[in-house]
Amino acid sequence: MQIDKQSAARRLIDVAIRNHALGEDPIANHVIVMSCFDLLREYAGAKGKTFRSITDIVRPEYEKEVVKRYLKRGWYFLKHARDDSDQLFDCANIGEINRSLTILNISKYFNVFGQESDHMRFFCAVETVVNPRMFKQEFVGRVNTAALQIFGAVPPVLTRELLRDVYVEWVHRPR
Repeated sequence: MQIDKQSAARRLIDVAIRNHALGEDPIANHVIVMSCFDLLREYAGAKGKTFRSITDIVRPEYEKEVVKRYLKRGWYFLKHARDDSDQLFDCANIGEINRSLTILNISKYFNVFGQESDHMRFFCAVETVVNPRMFKQEFVGRVNTAALQIFGAVPPVLTRELLRDVYVEWVHRPR
């Protein structure tokens, strides 16, 4: 069996989303999420395509924190050991980091390939309701205005609780 880069990126995103929904090991999922991030970044560069920046979807006041805390620290820790073999990594927020990076990967996937799956849209809609202040309104609007209207009145913690079982069921439905 052979796959192309678009299929590989989509499969990595799909696995990351399923792992989030099922509560799988967030450290292992971080490797999947960051692998997809690098794949999309390098693919966009090789094809001369615009690479979506974190600032395209995240408000400027969150940019430095996202890049510093989310993009680099954990990935380098899990990927390399030469310079930090005796260091520890605080992975308390790794699940939140993975969800944010998965949204960025979905946005980059859309930017590079011009499409996204219902699976990707649903995940983004839920996450933008759970953490609405972090995202630019243009991104939130593109994700799914109708879904945000449905979920918008429900407190974020309750939204995730209510949607968990529905989401897990939806992830496993036959396609």
